[in-house]
Amino acid sequence: MEKLKMPLSPSQHGVRIDRIAQSKGLSAAETYFNRLDHRFKTQSTYRKLLKWYCREGKQEKAKALFKKMDGLKYLNRTAPFQDMMVLYMSLKKLEKVAEVINEMNKRNIRLTCEVYAIWWKSCHPQDRFEFAIDDFIEGSKGVDEGEEAFEQSWVISKGRYGMDHRGVMESMERWNSGGNL
Repeated sequence: MEKLKMPLSPSQHGVRIDRIAQSKGLSAAETYFNRLDHRFKTQSTYRKLLKWYCREGKQEKAKALFKKMDGLKYLNRTAPFQDMMVLYMSLKKLEKVAEVINEMNKRNIRLTCEVYAIWWKSCHPQDRFEFAIDDFIEGSKGVDEGEEAFEQSWVISKGRYGMDHRGVMESMERWNSGGNL
């Protein structure tokens, strides 16, 4: 597009950050982001950079960018919170996942099936529910977020482990309120 002198939209810059991080590494993606005109630094571009900080385990950079996104009012969706949860899981800081969940609840950010799966795994790292994230994702493919996706995601796991999603959601909400799982 640039060779044809076609301007990129902010979301296209976000895609470009993602591609650069994949092909040339995080440092090159950071350089691209930092050189962007402020008009193109949007929720999309910030989110892509945050995703890569989290994937690469760059905790301090991720936290700083997350804070900046908060100041810009870009923390109004599930994705940045989920990125932070993935970061904390990869760093084995499982207690931080619950803090992210609490922050999502304070902001009335919807908990998706993937968020519940990460949360469950953070509370049961050695449990037989090691399947959680993969099963949630596999079970919810092709289904919109929400109750239907959550219901479908448990079809696989219920047969294997005998627990339905209502039991997990109630257990997690009880735990979040200071009760026992």
